[in-house]
Amino acid sequence: MPANEVTRLFELVRSLRASGIAVLYVSHHMQEIFDIADTVTVMRDGRHVTTRPMTGLDEDQLVELMIGRSLAAATVNTGAHAIGETLMSVRGLRTDLLRSVDFDVHAGEVVGVTGITGSGREQIAMALFGGVSRRGTVTVGGRVVAAQRPDLAIAAGMGFVPSDRHANAALLESPLRENLTLVNVRPAMSRGVLRKGRERADVQVWLDRLSINPPEPEMPMGKLSGGNQQKVVIARWLRESPRVLLLDDPTQGVDVGAKNEIHAIVGELSTQGTAVLLVSSDESELAALCDRVLVLAGGRIERQLQGPGLSPDDVSAATIGVAGGPGTALGTEADKGLSQP
Repeated sequence: MPANEVTRLFELVRSLRASGIAVLYVSHHMQEIFDIADTVTVMRDGRHVTTRPMTGLDEDQLVELMIGRSLAAATVNTGAHAIGETLMSVRGLRTDLLRSVDFDVHAGEVVGVTGITGSGREQIAMALFGGVSRRGTVTVGGRVVAAQRPDLAIAAGMGFVPSDRHANAALLESPLRENLTLVNVRPAMSRGVLRKGRERADVQVWLDRLSINPPEPEMPMGKLSGGNQQKVVIARWLRESPRVLLLDDPTQGVDVGAKNEIHAIVGELSTQGTAVLLVSSDESELAALCDRVLVLAGGRIERQLQGPGLSPDDVSAATIGVAGGPGTALGTEADKGLSQP
């Protein structure tokens, strides 16, 4: 939800509270809890941890109660790393929501995309990967990727973590082993036969590397928390060493600990030279991780934000059409180099 809609929602909740109605507000967004709650109940691993007043509680303490440990600082994209050649080029991208969108993503660059619902934000990553019909030209490493051909997108070096993992990425009844190797079982094949022992050993490496809990290859995907499920989906693509990784609201519905770990993965990918397109409705996430943020409105890129001073408020203001921040309106002299890092 855009910031002005959140403000209206909170005003409504406060008015209900003032009229004597009890409100149970369930969220994993820290700022929301501090803005609206009088008391907080913390759950972890299906168990009650504590119930206490918000008075005297700070964010670090609440996070520690939620995840059972102190939150390590994430490695995020600070813009200090080198940005290289163009790895993905998009020209004239059109769908039923998008209207002739052009942009490039370079090696080592994290490009954010945001916009209110209906702006085209929720469709752009799926269109690039081949999940919805599109027109226009998409190239990865100079190789044209045909529309509605995810197989060719993968072959060109593209990976995709969709926003709705249950509908589009996770086989909840299948083991982590099958979920993680779904894209490519060739490393575990021998003479045309899938060697499950070899596959299991490969999967174990990735479960340990991304601290997926529990790290059991035969555990059904549906038994994991949302954050651990998302890390399995991300590991599926890291295993393929993609040149371009599309992340569509990758921290939606995950706890603060998993969110921190996913942010660290994005930072590490950028330093390794992967081109990352981060589509997100989380202003703080975009400000922390991205070299540039493209703001969509009416199916077009209406604004580009960049610079070391980029803040969540800048992203929020641009998203709802309020001038301000270090961005520039498209069509000015400053934006003629939109595709340049």
